[in-house]
Amino acid sequence: SLKLLNTPTAICHYKNNIYCYLSGSHKILQIDSQGNQFEWVSYLSDAKVESIRGKNDKIFVIFEKIGNPQICVYDLSGQLITSWQHSDCSNCNPCNKLAVIGNQVIVGDRSNERLTVYSMTGDRIRRVPCTQLTIISRICEAGDDSVIITDLLSDKVYKLSLTTGQIEWTSADVTMPAAVVCYADQYVLVAAYVR
Repeated sequence: SLKLLNTPTAICHYKNNIYCYLSGSHKILQIDSQGNQFEWVSYLSDAKVESIRGKNDKIFVIFEKIGNPQICVYDLSGQLITSWQHSDCSNCNPCNKLAVIGNQVIVGDRSNERLTVYSMTGDRIRRVPCTQLTIISRICEAGDDSVIITDLLSDKVYKLSLTTGQIEWTSADVTMPAAVVCYADQYVLVAAYVR
């Protein structure tokens, strides 16, 4: 069994490893399939990791340092490939606000109710208006052209097309939806808060 000293606030599973940020630790751990922990990337003491995703043999991380969200792209060994600034509200709930679809990085810009689509090198491709995106929304990738969005305020989960900007479906089946992930390109798993 795996024992972690602090609470994980950002985590992802990619290529048989878990990448995990522990609150207050200022580092991302890599945990292999045998449970061995390695310090993968260290941050300055005033930064916090908000989201981690693995895709295309890269690890994508959003971290916030003094109210300035930054997206960093690493190779699997933990070497920084590129990084860029992203505008979003500094007081937004930090978890699950990054999705990677193909060669595009999709990031919630919740203070402006939109998704920003970047290239892998940080060039802004477009912005997709999304009034369903609130300061406590979370997102995840869903297929080749859509994202799933949770909205804790309205108790709804949405699927949004990035091409059309239209809502493809809405579900009100989960009360207080929080973290979200798509599994096996067939299922949407939603964690919920308990009232």
